[in-house]
Amino acid sequence: MAKSGVNDFDPSEADGVLAITGFGFGSSSMAYLLGAQDAVDYHQRGIVTSTVSFCRTIGGSMGVGLLGAGFNVLSHDRLNDLTRGGVSPAAALDPHTQAGLPPETLDLIRNTIAGGLRWVFVAMLVVAVGQLIATLMMRQRLPVAAVRVADAVEA
Repeated sequence: MAKSGVNDFDPSEADGVLAITGFGFGSSSMAYLLGAQDAVDYHQRGIVTSTVSFCRTIGGSMGVGLLGAGFNVLSHDRLNDLTRGGVSPAAALDPHTQAGLPPETLDLIRNTIAGGLRWVFVAMLVVAVGQLIATLMMRQRLPVAAVRVADAVEA
């Protein structure tokens, strides 16, 4: 992942990061939900289920915001170089405007985006691996009490 530009980018790097991220988030999602449900009585399972879903949604929103902010911080200097060269960030992302830009400017745009996204993917990978480790460290235990038919029907 230490390559310098977009032209050196190997798509298998992104595939690998996304696969590990998927394994981390995917495997932990159900484990966290079932772990939380198992920790409470049947009467509280609806509350716990909605709380896990709410926290996952808020966490995802915060993650997107933090990763987007990180991308902006990492791309800030190069975007200023583009602006000084007369190309606004909006114009840099517009395919119609890009058609009229010189190849050096297009390379700077690609390298800016690739450089920022590379570290965003690295951050996602770190979080996914941490989440996978946390999931694997969850202890397994048997239910404390047997489930009564009345509780199961009522829930």
